[in-house]
Amino acid sequence: MTFEDWERMPWRFGWKHEYWDGHAHISPRHKAVIVRLTIEPRDFVAPQGFSVRRVSRRDSERLIDTFLDAFGDGVEYCDYKPEAVKAAAHSTIVDYFSGKRGAPHRSSRLAIVKGEQEIVVGAALLVK
Repeated sequence: MTFEDWERMPWRFGWKHEYWDGHAHISPRHKAVIVRLTIEPRDFVAPQGFSVRRVSRRDSERLIDTFLDAFGDGVEYCDYKPEAVKAAAHSTIVDYFSGKRGAPHRSSRLAIVKGEQEIVVGAALLVK
């Protein structure tokens, strides 16, 4: 693709858009959103092989890995060394469980794909 084509392509809100070597490179960006809403139980039937469950401290390491997969090449970390990005992921997850930005809400959930191992494919880390 030409640079001119890249400039004209639609941009996805919340995603990092880069151009090099004649290609568009698009990846998710870390965004924090603060909202207030009523959280209530509801019925949910997960597709086969997929489940949603409560978050616990035991999930910390997997959440750090998931954070790195999702946000490690985000624009926020463009000049960071890999060790600094890993440290940021670690502190983000540790801060969540320590309640630094508010007590973890009991409605926080992980989306899991089940196979030989559970793979975290999404997380909603809510705070009070």
